[in-house]
Amino acid sequence: MFRINDGIKFVEEDDYLKGCLPETGFSMEMSISFNGELKEDLLNKLMSFHGVDNDSLEINACGERGRVDVHVMEDENSYNVSESDLKEWKAGKKKLYSAIYTYYIYSQELADLG
Repeated sequence: MFRINDGIKFVEEDDYLKGCLPETGFSMEMSISFNGELKEDLLNKLMSFHGVDNDSLEINACGERGRVDVHVMEDENSYNVSESDLKEWKAGKKKLYSAIYTYYIYSQELADLG
């Protein structure tokens, strides 16, 4: 059995011409929990939860064992962006944000109490 308990979200404004703007960055802890019989179950749950595909996942991110980062472009309300949002962003008419959600997958098993 595998589990994820809690996560961290890091967000910064992403300007189409200038790239990410570090001075706009902030992070927050998230209280969230996922369980699965297989690691793949958890990865599928994360992708479904965030509305992304496998290309948005970074496994063992930053060389940390068990770490999964989910990369998402979001609007000011933390919703995934649409194609029309991206067009407005590229035209300089809309602000969008680069969000990275970080989770750690743990293996768990019942302890032998005997």
